[in-house]
Amino acid sequence: MGDFWNVKEVEAIVADYFKMLDNELHGIHYNKTEHRHALSILLNTRSDGSIERKHQNISAVLIDQGFPYIAGYKPLRNYQQLLYDVVSNRLKNSIDLVNLVREQVNELAKIPDVDDILASLVKPPSIPILEKQKLRAEVRESIANYSVDYLAQEAKNISLGTAGEQFVIRFEQARLIHARRDNLASKVEHIAVTRGNGAGYDVLSFEATGQVMCDNYYCRSATIRIAG
Repeated sequence: MGDFWNVKEVEAIVADYFKMLDNELHGIHYNKTEHRHALSILLNTRSDGSIERKHQNISAVLIDQGFPYIAGYKPLRNYQQLLYDVVSNRLKNSIDLVNLVREQVNELAKIPDVDDILASLVKPPSIPILEKQKLRAEVRESIANYSVDYLAQEAKNISLGTAGEQFVIRFEQARLIHARRDNLASKVEHIAVTRGNGAGYDVLSFEATGQVMCDNYYCRSATIRIAG
């Protein structure tokens, strides 16, 4: 049979993927392995690896249409046109799911308290230079073809941008409190609010030594910019 998936196979795996996505967006626990095993029985000629790759293909189609995908299924492109068509048709007929996503991308962002941030602080992982360069280079490769690009809409959410700035402020305060510099934590300033947007940066913070962080891409900066 090779790698070609027929219409019945594609429709079956897309339907199951959308069930998992619906559960995930509703915060309902589900087991990916159980879903995959059930599909293995239904698609008795397909291996677990083949099913896993097709799940990743579906994630890629959803991203290309500006729609969220299942966490854990990293997008894998080079998908067949049939898969794109089936996913597109499923989206058009999943009104409740689309409405749920619309509500979630427009809801007010939640910001953790300083105490919550302090409780979850860990040492940063060591990332090789080449991996850092790869991460910086990753960008979205295509423009959404779905009627509404919910990923772009979420990125433009004013509430999300404001929450991002507030998170940075609380994180900097938590970092300084963790370093026993409560006096400096109290001086972290939301420049965009107190002085306006003309300063060229949004947040003023300090090193634990008391030095004001520099406004330079190549050094650790407290002039943290929030996209959008």
